[in-house]
Amino acid sequence: MISPSGCEAAKRKPAPPPDGALKPSEVVWSQEKNGLSVSIEASEDLNYAYGSPLGLTLCLYQLSDLAKFTALASTFAGIDKLLGGEIDQLGGAALMSQVVRLQPGEKISRSFDRMEGAKYFAVAAGYAHGDPSGCSAYVQFPVNSTVIKLKHHKTATYYTAGTIAAIVSCNAKAVTVTGGEGEYEQ
Repeated sequence: MISPSGCEAAKRKPAPPPDGALKPSEVVWSQEKNGLSVSIEASEDLNYAYGSPLGLTLCLYQLSDLAKFTALASTFAGIDKLLGGEIDQLGGAALMSQVVRLQPGEKISRSFDRMEGAKYFAVAAGYAHGDPSGCSAYVQFPVNSTVIKLKHHKTATYYTAGTIAAIVSCNAKAVTVTGGEGEYEQ
């Protein structure tokens, strides 16, 4: 005879999964405290024009969608608009902006909360050369995956929004952004 407690144990459901989605496309992009670390590095020949290096204005963005940002970033007039940091001009896709002034050889580190809905970190840079091709860059926030072991040698994978440690490199002619999961260590 099986005891009542034995029956209850057999009917127990497995532990609930961690917060996450069953598909990467279903990830919930919630706010994450300190979910974006940014290290900005300027070369000694930053924004080289008129025979010498010059300071540079950058605008950092967190975006839910890239379409309007990339459209503006394709022209020098659009880059000029992006440098103002007005998030309304991106039609709701911009969730955060911050204007930063950078000098040759300078290094700046900042940490931000990942904003709710943010899928991209983007940068616009005001280079003096007037060519928009080197004046913007972006990276996508990663999607993390967690594999959970279930009964009978089965597994399930859950997906969550990740954090990013972005490195913004500014040289004589262009800005680049690289990034990986986690926080940037100084």
